[in-house]
This record gives sequence, C-alpha cells and structure tokens, in this order.
Amino acid sequence: MMAGRISVDSQPGEGACFTVELALPLGKLPDPLPAPVATNVAGRRLLVVDDTPAHCDILMAQLAGRGLAVDLADSGVRALSMANAAVADGKPYALLVADMEMAELSGLDLIRALRADGRLAATRVIAFSAAPDMSQQLAGAGLAVAACLSKPLRQADLLAAIEAALSRRAPDESAKAQAAGRKLRGRVLLAEDNESNLIVACAQLERIGLDVVTAGDGQQALDVLASETVDVVLMDCQMPVLDGFAATSALRQGEAGSGRHLPVIALTANAMKGDRERCAEAGMDDYLAKPYSGEALFAVLARWLPAERRKAVAASGRREVAAALDPAALDKIRALAPDGADALVRQVLAAYLNAAGREWERFDRGLADGDAGLLANAAHALKSSSFNVGANGLAERCREIEQLGRDGQMRPLLARVDALRAEWGRVEAGLTALLGELPA
Repeated sequence: MMAGRISVDSQPGEGACFTVELALPLGKLPDPLPAPVATNVAGRRLLVVDDTPAHCDILMAQLAGRGLAVDLADSGVRALSMANAAVADGKPYALLVADMEMAELSGLDLIRALRADGRLAATRVIAFSAAPDMSQQLAGAGLAVAACLSKPLRQADLLAAIEAALSRRAPDESAKAQAAGRKLRGRVLLAEDNESNLIVACAQLERIGLDVVTAGDGQQALDVLASETVDVVLMDCQMPVLDGFAATSALRQGEAGSGRHLPVIALTANAMKGDRERCAEAGMDDYLAKPYSGEALFAVLARWLPAERRKAVAASGRREVAAALDPAALDKIRALAPDGADALVRQVLAAYLNAAGREWERFDRGLADGDAGLLANAAHALKSSSFNVGANGLAERCREIEQLGRDGQMRPLLARVDALRAEWGRVEAGLTALLGELPA
C-alpha cells in the first residue's frame, strides 16, 4: 500500500531479522525556538501560579531566557500573598499566568480575589486549563482575562499570549466600558454593620438602578425580611448580634417546605476555599470577596437579577430570558442558519429542554440514593449543554456540584441544590416563554 518492501532472514536456532524498506519524503526541519519577547515588554514582572511541581518546571523552562522577570507561586493562596507584597514594594506584577485547576484556591477564585482587591484589580491574567469549556466558565462568572490557553501549553502560544497581554491596555478597561451604562432591576437588602462600607455599597447599588433597604446586623436583616419583599440579599458574614451565616441558616429554615428561595450573596473578607464552603453550608447562593469593585458587584448581582427593561422588550418571557440567558449564545445559534434561524433555535432549545429533563431525573435518583458519582455525571451533562444555550449561571452552578460530586463532598453539594433548582426554574421559564414566541 505504501510501495515498500518487507523481507525476513531467518536462521534456525539463531533467530530472525526483519527488514522494512519505505520511500519517504524528507521531513521538515523543526520550528526554530521562539524568539525573546518584544523589547517593549522585556523585563516586565510575571508571576506563574501552579500547584503541580512538574508543570511549574515546564513553565519556568518555557519562559527561561526570554527577557522576562519571572517568579513562581505554588498555590493560589501564595500567589495572592506575593501579589500583595509586590504592590507594597512598589513593584507590582504586570501579569499572572495561572492554572485554573488548583486544590487550595482554584484559578477562578484566585481571579475573583484579584478583581475584588482594589490594589490588584487591574492585574492582567492568562488562564490555562485542561477543561474544554474554561473560556465559557470564565465568561459565565463575569471574569475577564487576557487569554485562556489549553493544556498542554505550547511555548509559542504562551509567549505570544504574554506579549499580546503586556502590549495592550489593562484588561479591566474593556469590562468597565462594557458595564458602563448597564442597569439592573430589583430591590436589594444590604446587611452590613460597617457604616462607611454601607454608604459606599448603597451608592454603588443605586448607581446601577437598584432600590436598597439596609440592616445593621443579621437579626435586623431577618426583621426586614419578615415585613418587606426583596429580590436578593447581600449578607455580610461577620456582624454583631447575629452573623450572616446564622441569619442565612434561619432564613432557610423559615423557607423550608414553602417552595420559596430568596437568593443570598455572601460578603466576605476571606477568599479562601474553606470560607466559601462555609457560606454554601449556611445556605448562601453566591459570594463576593471584600473589598470589591463596582464592576465585581455588578457581575455577581447580574447572575441573580434581570437587566433593566428596554423599550423594545415588552413580553414577560423576554424578561425571563434576559434574566437567565446570555443572548449572545442564541445569536450564535441563529448565525448558523440565517435563512432558518428561528427554526434552528426552536430545535436546539426543545432538544435542550428534553435532555435537561432526563438529567434532572438522573440527578434526583442520585439525591435519593446518596450517589455522588451519579450527581456529578448528571451535573456534568447539564453543564455542557447549558453553556451551549447561554445558561451560563446554571452551567456555573452545575460545575460546582460536579466538582463536589467528584470529590465525594456530599454535605456542601447538598447545600447547593436549592440554588441549582432555583436557577433551573429561571432558565426553564425563560426558554419556555421564548419557544412560545418563536414562529412554529
């Protein structure tokens, strides 16, 4: 088949010698080593963040001799400490190159902590991951990065991304420009005992179009909720009289069996993984690390509140879609078949709802049996398809439950189930309304 020849020379008692002859073209010379980075970024400070020693060795070898000042952090926690120390010394890192799959503090949580710290918020980040949907996860979490690369990292791709990241304006500028003028709808209960923090947060919330009612401790928050209606709660974790954890636990006990679930977003000064799990165990749905920027506050609230109604949007179904779905994902589906866009969207969404129903059946079986593996598998399947239709908030919640299921952490997993069901309810209602508006 390859116009070659195979021969054998065999001698009894001595063995056999096989010969293969093939006519092959000359191969290409290997690509030359990447050149040092451009002079306009040479000497800039980089921090590589990865908790796997072998990966660290590879990354440091790829960056050696390229004219960059590179330091190494072996965990996300260590990276935050080094980044803060660098700022204090007046020599901040221009760029972090961070693994997204780390044990003590994940890459996503590391970026959240950076964006929430006013001194570090402008730090550029190149993310790398083995997860095929990491770009979607970052987008769904409202986290802007300079680049998202896939493992295994190619040296040429890494150096090109570094040069591009260090040659452009700070990454948060585009996020700020995009968020400028955007508004949300709803009424927020802000539970915060620090008066200066309360004043600043109220101003931020009112600026993005929200009505605000305040409480100075957890007990006051419960008293407000007993007499007033709000759409979401921003709950400081550390408050006198009754802290945010206890207040949220009491709220969830009161909701038990009622079918109601009020979203609670934790305000925490700690970005550590254990603190986030404590928030989930108390029944909190999301969290925001202090100190936080206006952009970070908007991003987390946008996962729970609908956007301000535009004049062109009148139907209730449209409001549900705006609250639960990323319109850009539906636009991408429409672009695949310009002449039959509505028919394709209808087909995709109907298939998604049918498949999601089956995954929920699997999920409920996993809950009944206490089967963490089955829960993880169902969450994984729902996560992937949800990203495809723009249900990024739902996909992000599935991702968290999938990881907890893989790790066999049933208690924090179960603490997230109510929030997952609430988000699914919004997605299902939005898609059902949208299907009703599409031509048959």
